Amino acid sequence: MSSRPARKILFIDTSGPKLQLALAGAGPPLVYVEDIARGHAEILFDRLARFLSGNETSYKDLTRIGVTTGPGSFTGLRIGISAARGLGLALDISVIGVPNLIALSLCGPKNP
Repeated sequence: MSSRPARKILFIDTSGPKLQLALAGAGPPLVYVEDIARGHAEILFDRLARFLSGNETSYKDLTRIGVTTGPGSFTGLRIGISAARGLGLALDISVIGVPNLIALSLCGPKNP
């Protein structure tokens, strides 16, 4: 019986005044949030590298990338989508766009 490696999915959100990263896979999701109104492009890859290494994950462990597609800041969206797309191409993994409102609806309080 072969054991499949755990799926590790990286999520990137640069659409607003926060840089938000999340890692889902085995166990509860891990989250990083930093208040930053501008300058996502300058810090994204540094924070991403720290976030992954701090959670004992390397880029090659990632099986998929999710990125928010808006609504949000046009420049912020371009930064997140470009970074996710570049990583997906370099790692040969899928990149999936997730509208912000759908992402919010999935993690908000459940209605009875």
